[in-house]
Amino acid sequence: MTLSTYTRLEAAAIVLSIGLALASASACIWLAKSVFWELVFLVGSVVPYLLIVNFLMKGYVWRNLAVNKVDQPAGLISVLLDRSRDFGDRHDAASDLVFYWYAPEVTDALMKVREDPAEDPDIIEEAQHSLSDIRRRQSGI
Repeated sequence: MTLSTYTRLEAAAIVLSIGLALASASACIWLAKSVFWELVFLVGSVVPYLLIVNFLMKGYVWRNLAVNKVDQPAGLISVLLDRSRDFGDRHDAASDLVFYWYAPEVTDALMKVREDPAEDPDIIEEAQHSLSDIRRRQSGI
């Protein structure tokens, strides 16, 4: 008994469909493995890095380092409060003081500048911006 041409084409189509299904399943498995290993890489390398940066940016380590015991904020505060200094220096000092957000004298100096009616409006604006950043860091947002 011989198969008709129609039956042979059906058989070829079925074999081809099974082959494509297997190839598709193989590709899906390969893709799933690739995604899995990408996630492992992401969790294994990027996430700890981001956690470390977040940890450091909140100041838990920097606050306790001997480097921060240097009287750096006092120099920036003196530049900020000295009206004879260049505008750019005072503006930079107001924006750089945010890095010493844990020091109460920084907040006091920025508040003093912000509340002075004779102060330059741009310096007041930068002091207000620094104060809002300091409050955000202190609240942990």
